[in-house]
Amino acid sequence: MRTAIAIVMLLTSHARADADDGKSGTTATLLSVGGTAAAYVGIVELTRVTDHSPGSAEPWAVTADLAMCLALPSLGHVYANDWHPTGLAIRATGLGAIALGALTDRSCEDEPCGGAALILIGGLTVIAGTVYDIATASEAAHDDNRARRVSIAPTMLNPPSGPVMGVGMAGRF
Repeated sequence: MRTAIAIVMLLTSHARADADDGKSGTTATLLSVGGTAAAYVGIVELTRVTDHSPGSAEPWAVTADLAMCLALPSLGHVYANDWHPTGLAIRATGLGAIALGALTDRSCEDEPCGGAALILIGGLTVIAGTVYDIATASEAAHDDNRARRVSIAPTMLNPPSGPVMGVGMAGRF
């Protein structure tokens, strides 16, 4: 009889810990959008500041611009524990193409050189990587929540002393 009751309980009840205290998709998206906005506002401000004061500040401004463009749009993915966002790799490829195009234009004496095309393609690639990170930030948060979900269900244990009812819990950590 106890076995029948345990089987019925096992088949009919299955609880999940679906608390809303996980990562928010909206927060992840807002972090990616905010990071992107901060990066582009920073670029405009650093460009404005370095236009009026040429000299040693320019290389630092360019480095800061590149770092902001590369990292800040991925804030939503970092929030969602996604430490290797695809958009970051796409943006890094685009920034590499821009750098290669700029080097090609400097070393070329004949017109047209092709560096401008590389710079344009690199710029579009950076934009595509940014859009990709913003568009997938919410799903990254939901993926993180699914990976950390815990299930609790009644369980029938069979030790040597005979069947015993208990509670089993499964989760991914």
